[in-house]
Amino acid sequence: ARGVSPGCRGGGEGCGNGAGQGGEDSPQKWLIYEDQFNTYWEGMSGGVEVQVSDFKKIRVKGGGFVDDKKPLEETVEQVNRWSGASGDYGFFHGVEVRPTKSEGQAVVMGDKGLAKPMSEVGKMKIPVGMEGELVELQMKEAGESIKTLGEYANPLLLWAETLDKVRAEMDQAAVFFRGRMGREVAKRVWETCLVPVVVYRLLFATFSEQDLKGVMGKVWRAYKSRLLPRSAPNKLCYAYGIGDIWNKVNIAKLVTVMRGLTSRHEQARELTWGA
Repeated sequence: ARGVSPGCRGGGEGCGNGAGQGGEDSPQKWLIYEDQFNTYWEGMSGGVEVQVSDFKKIRVKGGGFVDDKKPLEETVEQVNRWSGASGDYGFFHGVEVRPTKSEGQAVVMGDKGLAKPMSEVGKMKIPVGMEGELVELQMKEAGESIKTLGEYANPLLLWAETLDKVRAEMDQAAVFFRGRMGREVAKRVWETCLVPVVVYRLLFATFSEQDLKGVMGKVWRAYKSRLLPRSAPNKLCYAYGIGDIWNKVNIAKLVTVMRGLTSRHEQARELTWGA
């Protein structure tokens, strides 16, 4: 980020159009460098048709947050049309287009109803530089997860990789809880650092309670040893609000659904209802 606010300047990388988190100039820069393309994107044809009720379909074009964008299209050619417009707009206001920071996925079903391997799918590309040279984007298999805004997801909705990544993070956290610390410190770290990470990573994932126990096994045992004897029954701990991550995740899922159903955005309401 290269915002002009001295206290928020970071990295030292970019063309000067970036906005530091919390910078006073950040909202204006978003309007200048992001909102115009988003408005253009909204008016573009394309997107993916989604059935949201017995009698209604809507077209979803993707989504974005700050400068991260995730287009959804029915064909690779349509994705390339979108990336072409994005690359041209970036070049127009002086941004160095960086294909290495983008990843793509495509689900193309074969004759037997299985997704084709990446080698049989067309390449996604983006124009770079004055001449608009087309550079191929990195692509992943349809079943591999791509991290977007902290969430690992893929178009085939396979969640094993996501659970494995969260397990790796929790195993690292377990080492921290095995260190010397007071009960209150352990509780504060668990509630303010660890629980929000798990909820955020798994908010839209599909998994069983047993799956979550496998993910949290090591870190839960390490955390429990900071507060209670190891022999304390887990269900009794959960009843007292200690370590009950399963219900915390599901409450967050329920709240998300309620927010979607009451959103001021029509498409968010319809997609939530259709889900």
